[in-house]
Amino acid sequence: NERNQMLPRPATTVMPATNYNQFTMNFTSTNLPFVNQLKDPTSSNYKSAVANIQYLLDKTLKNTSINNIYDGCQVVDFSSENGGSGTKVDAVCKLKKDPSSPPFDRVKVY
Repeated sequence: NERNQMLPRPATTVMPATNYNQFTMNFTSTNLPFVNQLKDPTSSNYKSAVANIQYLLDKTLKNTSINNIYDGCQVVDFSSENGGSGTKVDAVCKLKKDPSSPPFDRVKVY
């Protein structure tokens, strides 16, 4: 069925790692019901969801102890969760390498 074919996903290696450390953030948005358009990077649903989630991640992480090394997150995938009542979000976040900063603690971020 042509409708069910997977659309190409955006590249997940979107951030150079030379002067940065990366970590993956996965969570479920319970107030974003999954729709197939969230798999299509050209759709308005996808673009809107990415913009909103990246804004909220930035706003949240800039108000934490990693704010001085935090350099942004990019949403890399959406998938259905809980039978479509929610949307699983996968994002890659970037931290500047800074020897004067304390080591990154994933547990504290989550």
